[in-house]
Amino acid sequence: MGAAIGRLTLAELRETFARNEVGFSPIYDIADVFADPQVVARNAIVSVPDAELGSVRMQGVVPRFSETPGRVVQAGPTLGQHNEEVYGALGLSAAEIAALEARKII
Repeated sequence: MGAAIGRLTLAELRETFARNEVGFSPIYDIADVFADPQVVARNAIVSVPDAELGSVRMQGVVPRFSETPGRVVQAGPTLGQHNEEVYGALGLSAAEIAALEARKII
């Protein structure tokens, strides 16, 4: 079966299965996911800014609610971006945090 299917393109498989009323779904690679018409139509992939990479395409918020749809505003924080906030909340002083950073502990 695999050899027979392997000789056909995805378009040929779709047509053959549809003609014979056989349900199927292809196994997508990441390029297929990003190009899928349904994914594109639903804006399921969004472009967001990243401080190091520029614009990055990634999954948007799912599910989308009409009153609180949510949104992705950035790809993620840079390494150490929240060190002062987190370690400060744990009781470390600015000098202690700077010393840990200088020693490359954080």
